[in-house]
Amino acid sequence: MKKLTILLLLVMVSALMLFTACAKDDDDVITGIPDITPANYDWDITIMDADFKAADYMIWADWLGNSSAIDVNDEFTLEIDGTSHDLMGGYDEGDWSFFTLAEFIPGTQYNMIFKKNDVQVASQTVKIPYTANATFPSTFDPTKTAKVTWQLTGDSKYQGISLFTSDNDEYNKNLAPSDRSFTFPKNAVNPPATDAGYGMMIQEANFEKSGRVAFSSFSFTMQEYGQGVTAKFEASNLRKIAKNIRKQMQ
Repeated sequence: MKKLTILLLLVMVSALMLFTACAKDDDDVITGIPDITPANYDWDITIMDADFKAADYMIWADWLGNSSAIDVNDEFTLEIDGTSHDLMGGYDEGDWSFFTLAEFIPGTQYNMIFKKNDVQVASQTVKIPYTANATFPSTFDPTKTAKVTWQLTGDSKYQGISLFTSDNDEYNKNLAPSDRSFTFPKNAVNPPATDAGYGMMIQEANFEKSGRVAFSSFSFTMQEYGQGVTAKFEASNLRKIAKNIRKQMQ
């Protein structure tokens, strides 16, 4: 992951966001991240490896309840191991969303206290997933099998792998946390009609809850093949991308 630029991260993961409707999912699906809806949660806090620099992560706190419950003058903070981070943001496309940037060490547990107007809403210990050190195939041919292997210092609660194309096709698979290899089957995706670009991604995720507040944390490792993925897709909203990847891992 750390070998890739933030543009590649945004572009390749945005491809996954756009491909959801035509994805091929393996029938043997391992139970994934719990569904996060207004029926069972008030706040959805997402921590995502952003790759702006070595240790940067983006954090969003999204309000899932009635929009009238939040006021423009409300202030939100996330205390991480005693250090307070102000959450900036506001009303975003029909939702209240607040964000900040923080540094984390993969595999480390952090005590997080989420506050509204200096009043504690939730407190939870969150472990940041390790990032997979992957060996991807040097080349990719969709008509042949493709084996990916990787190393992790420790297991995440959830693990997934994806293959996608520059022509809006995708294959996803939820994996057991202990898995360290996966072979994509032949013809898992259809070859693009033009700009033959492909991407592979290993996803690591942890999930915790505190009352009606959900805490999700993610890391990614990716590889791009050919042309067209970078050229075809623009950088998209990272918050929406992270939540779409979580949805694929449910």
